[in-house]
Amino acid sequence: MGVATRRGTWGGRRSGAGRKPALRDPVSFTGDLESSDLEALAKIAEQQGVTVAALVRTAVAAYVRRQRR
Repeated sequence: MGVATRRGTWGGRRSGAGRKPALRDPVSFTGDLESSDLEALAKIAEQQGVTVAALVRTAVAAYVRRQRR
C-alpha cells in the first residue's frame, strides 16, 4: 500500500518574497578604524539594535549632507 502524498502550497520562489535590500546601489569597501572607536561603535550599535555597518552608513550620509550645504 502506498501512502498518498499531497503537495503543499508553501515554499518555492514567489515574486516580491524575501528580505528587501537595505541599499539601492551597494558598494563594499575596507577601511581602518582605531580599535577603541570600533568597540565604541559596537556598543552603540548593540544598544540601538542595529549593525555597526548601519551606524557607519548613517554617519557618512550625515557628513555628506553637511558638506553639500
